[in-house]
Amino acid sequence: MGNFRKEHDNGTLTKTKENNCSLMREHWFDSFLEQEVDMGLWNYRDDKGFPVWAGIRNIVATRLEINEKGYNSTIHAPTSRFDYVFRYPLEHFRVTKDMFFPNKNKYDACFFVSAGDLVNNSADPTKKIDRVYEGYYNKFDHNLVFQIPYQGKFTRQVKGIEPSNIYYFPTIQIFAKLTEIFHTYFTNKKERNFFLEIAQKTEAISKATVSKARALKLLKGIKAHLHFYRLFVRKVAERVPGKKVFLNCGCYLGHNAILSWHFHSQGFTIIEPQHGYIGPNHYAYNYPTEIFNLPGVQEVFPDYFLTFGEKWGQDISIPSQIIPVGNKYLEGYVGTIQSEKEDKQTILVVSQGTVTERMVEIAKAIAT
Repeated sequence: MGNFRKEHDNGTLTKTKENNCSLMREHWFDSFLEQEVDMGLWNYRDDKGFPVWAGIRNIVATRLEINEKGYNSTIHAPTSRFDYVFRYPLEHFRVTKDMFFPNKNKYDACFFVSAGDLVNNSADPTKKIDRVYEGYYNKFDHNLVFQIPYQGKFTRQVKGIEPSNIYYFPTIQIFAKLTEIFHTYFTNKKERNFFLEIAQKTEAISKATVSKARALKLLKGIKAHLHFYRLFVRKVAERVPGKKVFLNCGCYLGHNAILSWHFHSQGFTIIEPQHGYIGPNHYAYNYPTEIFNLPGVQEVFPDYFLTFGEKWGQDISIPSQIIPVGNKYLEGYVGTIQSEKEDKQTILVVSQGTVTERMVEIAKAIAT
């Protein structure tokens, strides 16, 4: 089964000087960052060197935040598994045929994107505009795009991309899930003990919002994704000699950490453009600086994180190189907003699914 190990580099990890954004963090999150260092969770690496904690940290942090803040756990309208499997059967066929059987198609870059970033196009209603990736699509002649549906919706009609070059990413996720179902893991005693130790610490750091049994199930899923994504990435690498990947939400880690790991092993450069709000309390964009140089850690993160502007990069802590580049879609609104007459009687209340009810109450109170 290979060697499963918990490693310490030059002894126990030591705390480093706080970065600027640590002073603005909420107590629960600051405590979480300290504990993942003190518990040595980033030191657990599988027989290939993959830092296992990277695979489940996003779920653990999400469950803990929901518990600490009293959020509604339903953030987005859920997509049923049945819908994922049966809504687009021809798309499953396209992915299987074009990705896993020989063909001569070559691409300059590969994109993993979300349909949630698509907006209407007033110039051509038949084509959506990707508010995050449109400008990057234009930098390359031939793009390979894997799209994750948003609330069940998927489309190949996107400005700047040939419809035949857009593929349904859930097909790959389904194959990975089938790998998990039909393979047996944790049969070796040393491997079982290795993952059991991680699961026990996961239950502790999450304040039991992720049980030991749940953590073991998540870890089994990580093993399966590591297995199947390796095959998938090799097939993509054969078709993308340009060796560039744009990975939406790459810093969230989880299954994206596995994609980054395998793409890095194939010599790819991985880039994540900012797609929304980030700040000192966003778990996906804040990590302890103590872990940045541990073996395997940088391989699970994007090489570059491209922000809307300099301020955004100053409020986060990630090992990726941060480069401010702006955002064409957002900048298009600046002139429109500035040209409008200031209305001192209007207040914009920004909300999201986890706190909608609370923000509605605040908005009503302000209005009265």
